[in-house]
Amino acid sequence: MLSYFNHVITTATETFITLRRDQIFYPALFSTVAIFILASYIAEWSVDDWRIIFFNFSQTMFRITGDILALLFGSKILQDARSDGSVETALSRPITRGAWVTGKYIGLAFCLILFGVLAGLAWKTIDVVFVIDTPNTLLFWGILLALCEWLVVASIAIFFSTLGSFGSAIFSASSLWVLGLLSGALTSSFLSTDEESFTMLIIRKISLLWNFDRFTIIHYSRNMINPELSFLSSSALYGISLCIFFLMLSTLAIRSRDLVK
Repeated sequence: MLSYFNHVITTATETFITLRRDQIFYPALFSTVAIFILASYIAEWSVDDWRIIFFNFSQTMFRITGDILALLFGSKILQDARSDGSVETALSRPITRGAWVTGKYIGLAFCLILFGVLAGLAWKTIDVVFVIDTPNTLLFWGILLALCEWLVVASIAIFFSTLGSFGSAIFSASSLWVLGLLSGALTSSFLSTDEESFTMLIIRKISLLWNFDRFTIIHYSRNMINPELSFLSSSALYGISLCIFFLMLSTLAIRSRDLVK
């Protein structure tokens, strides 16, 4: 068991260093900071409460940027290992395929956490510089829930990466990601009507299992209040369950995959 964890930690460390040095990481971070600055100007021009506009726009784009980063990294993580030959070196050691893919996911998770911390600090800095005065706890929970969503998206991307090429992985993972965003948005729009239809019933059933609105607190920003504890705990449990589920599928799928060219 100790050997298993050592192999996972070693793989995770190597993956984290590789992804942090990737050409995608810092441009994504700079883009996120630019979006925060743009959000401050958009909020200032708005006739509504500018704190609400700033927070909603910033958190939405913060989520999307991290999701895209998770999709790109997760979808290409296995293909990069095959291209540079590192998979052959890794599997030549006494490490199981399940431990290897788990290490890859954990390394990606740490990379996303680093991205979230750096982007979150930039978000708070811009909030202070422009004297927007968003409550610290609201920013904290917004960042934490977005990070939870990124980890789910990363687990989805890695799962599809174990099944096919980069193109098929990113297409499949992106489709599920968009479905998660749309199901939540459509369900929220249906709450204002009492009309029932077969389509609405299907969407509501889907949203029970697949709804990324669980990772946003925009509906709490109207009054600038902290999310309810029940909402936070259910969102965390939902995200952790999905991560474990897709990671288990990845370890099962990779056992029968030809990893060496």
